[in-house]
Amino acid sequence: MDTTEGVANSYTATVYGSPWVEGTGLNNYNVTTITADFVVRPRPLTITANSQSTTYGTALNLGTSAVTASGLVNGDTITSVTLKYNNASSVPGTVNAGAYTGAIAASAVIGTSEALEDTIKREIAEELHLHIAVREFLIQVNHQYPDFNLKMDTFVCEIVGGELALTEHIDYKWLGKEELSALDWAAADVPIVEKLLVNE
Repeated sequence: MDTTEGVANSYTATVYGSPWVEGTGLNNYNVTTITADFVVRPRPLTITANSQSTTYGTALNLGTSAVTASGLVNGDTITSVTLKYNNASSVPGTVNAGAYTGAIAASAVIGTSEALEDTIKREIAEELHLHIAVREFLIQVNHQYPDFNLKMDTFVCEIVGGELALTEHIDYKWLGKEELSALDWAAADVPIVEKLLVNE
């Protein structure tokens, strides 16, 4: 289950001058108007990963859409979800036969009404407990793996708050730009690293 809480949006409303104010005897007053705030709170949304199955010896790609959403309104939809088993997007054919309760985790939910910048802020907060500011778009990666295609938008971000804590990842490492090429990156990550190395 993917749960997010917070303020959806905060607005400052301006009440304009006397043409918008009605009453009796107002011509006897020098009318001053003061702005007021209102808050739109986020609506609860539950994303449940659907059960999937395969035959022993056959790998299973979990895909990006096998979920059920409860709570969407106003025509909003889920366009992409990251599904993982043991932190991988597919179940290897070597997994023993059996029933695995709660083994598929859904995260990185993207919907029609959420900007990509807002998505990455939310996901970093959920998975790393950090608050970030998105500084600039970096690169879009389209990579074809043997059993699925990965499309990934990347951004340059700055940490502005929070304390790092891992909720879905196994480990992390802070690296300077000059250290990036020393790691064995996944194929889809290589163009991102190459772009970072030449990016000022």
